[in-house]
Parts: sequence; C-alpha cells; structure tokens
Amino acid sequence: ETFPSGCLTLDLALGGGLPKGRIVE
Repeated sequence: ETFPSGCLTLDLALGGGLPKGRIVE
C-alpha cells in the first residue's frame, strides 16, 4: 500500500488523495 505524502494535513485536505486512504479513517 502507498503511504501518505508525509503530511497528515495534506492527506486530510485531499481526502486521502493517495491509495492509502486509511489514514483518514
């Protein structure tokens, strides 16, 4: 699985733009 860009805030803003959207949940 792919990891976030390295910024949790970025992932949340993109709604888990990366394959690994489990961070949002």
